[in-house]
Amino acid sequence: MKKSTKITLILAAILMLTGGIMALVCMVLGADWDDLELYLKNPFKQEEDWKDSFDIVINSDNADTWTFDDERIVGLDLDIEAGTLVIQYSEDNKCNVIVENGRKGLRCEVKKGILTIEENDSIHTLLDWKGDETPYVVVTLPGKVIEEGLLQSVQISVGAGNVVAKSLVSKSVQVDVDAGAFACEGLWVRGHCDIDVDAGSVTIENGCVEEGLQIDIDAGQVSYGGVLQCDWQVEVDAGSVTMDLDGSMMDHNYQIQYDLGQVQVGDKVFEGLSDTVNLKHGASNYAQIQCSMGQVNVSFSK
Repeated sequence: MKKSTKITLILAAILMLTGGIMALVCMVLGADWDDLELYLKNPFKQEEDWKDSFDIVINSDNADTWTFDDERIVGLDLDIEAGTLVIQYSEDNKCNVIVENGRKGLRCEVKKGILTIEENDSIHTLLDWKGDETPYVVVTLPGKVIEEGLLQSVQISVGAGNVVAKSLVSKSVQVDVDAGAFACEGLWVRGHCDIDVDAGSVTIENGCVEEGLQIDIDAGQVSYGGVLQCDWQVEVDAGSVTMDLDGSMMDHNYQIQYDLGQVQVGDKVFEGLSDTVNLKHGASNYAQIQCSMGQVNVSFSK
């Protein structure tokens, strides 16, 4: 990114306009985070906490149901434009998907172990939508999916809706959020995790990523708490990232680049004119932080 103040301010104006458009889209589509009470359980505190399901009531008169018997689910590919999608688990060996107020063209299928839920955003689907009725999707996976760590990949795309996962354990995780929100209190990624946010938000309260974390933000927000046993990278334009990490600042070496933004790592604060700072602690893992006009705050438990 060029360090010219003029170019930076032009980019800021563009980002502000984009954020306003995204917010308007969110209001029009009827996304409402308050529709769901997020009393999530932490799967890493007690064994079998995943069995505590959400208390969800679905109006069966307006619901579509899919049941996949004896399916070995090894991946999730979930795409929701509006409304709410919840991921939970049960002791049943079946995979159940219930959709209330679903729009025409919604696709739900399992192929080669990948559960796919996708909304058709064609003009026919948009004409079918009723402004006061947004989709409410409940995905109930077999308990063995999390007990045995069967998921190899999780891809979640959120438009202006909300996606809530009670807990997720997977080899790889990719989350893309436009103007909506994604929340997961218990996230364990054995491989790499990618998070991309435009004007929405991502909240992970108790995460563990083993091989690599990449966070890219335009004008949104990301909050991550937990363990990072790997290299990680954060790129922020005009948004904000808050990280509350288990361990100490000495667990990583840092390369910090900032323009008009502010970066705080532990008790060290970097702001003002553009600069690049390297903090070397002799650690085996590296963290890269690039902050244009937003904020990055990294704190530690030790």
